[in-house]
Amino acid sequence: MQYLLRASELRKLLQLKEEVGELSQADEKRYRMLKRQAEREQLEAADVIACTFVGAGDVRLARIKFSSILIDESMQATEPECMVPVVLGAKQV
Repeated sequence: MQYLLRASELRKLLQLKEEVGELSQADEKRYRMLKRQAEREQLEAADVIACTFVGAGDVRLARIKFSSILIDESMQATEPECMVPVVLGAKQV
């Protein structure tokens, strides 16, 4: 239920931002907080997350521990690029 209330408030703020062009400082702060919460909830609920090597270092993924990573097109990747997701806590490559 709480999730639905946050989603509704986030939609309202997004609509206001699109209509007016900007939000008040307080509304902008609330919008960013709600957006971060929604992103965190979606990432934590996901079974699979696809990203680039550098994207694996994004702060939004910092607290998520991956049991496995799959490196697609590894022949085109450099070894240092491949190490970004590896050193961030993957249990299996």
